[in-house]
Amino acid sequence: MRARTVGTGMLSEQDLIIGELPWTKPEVRAVTIAQLDLLSEQQVLEIGAGTGTVTVEIARRLESGQVVAVEQRKAGVELIQANLQKFVLTNCQLIHGRAPICLPERNWDRIFIGGSGRDLQANLSYSLAHLKEDGIVVVNTVTIDSLHSAVSFFKDQGLSCQVLMLQVSRIKEVGGYSMYQGENPIHILTYRSPGL
Repeated sequence: MRARTVGTGMLSEQDLIIGELPWTKPEVRAVTIAQLDLLSEQQVLEIGAGTGTVTVEIARRLESGQVVAVEQRKAGVELIQANLQKFVLTNCQLIHGRAPICLPERNWDRIFIGGSGRDLQANLSYSLAHLKEDGIVVVNTVTIDSLHSAVSFFKDQGLSCQVLMLQVSRIKEVGGYSMYQGENPIHILTYRSPGL
């Protein structure tokens, strides 16, 4: 099956199995993947994998590497499994559990945190302790509270990070007129370890 991609090189909504859970739009996936700066042999951890839209994009780019995706909601785990099967991706290990409690004791080239809730700072602590010396951590947040929590965490560690705010709007026809309909703004925080 040849998957359709949108102008960003990301899979289209029609190709992915989305379900009822929130999912990461293609433009956000594109910037997230760019910030991760993936190499094909890397070991990648994804915390809060949701529906698996980012999981699939990461796995598609890892020829000899692996992504370990962690999701605590059963509905999310089922969607991730369905998406991985649909695209015949075998380089992903799926963990159904709550991070950081369920996270393996190993080091990672890249860590992506797509969802953490109130465990964000604990997951950031795990990330710094398990990030290889040339590693990257990318955190996507929707709320200002989570953004503040992540930025404060890095500041308290004496570390700097880059923060982007991505706002995507699409044209929608309303009453015979074309107008923009905005998606929720997404904050994309990137920490690059000093070895890079």
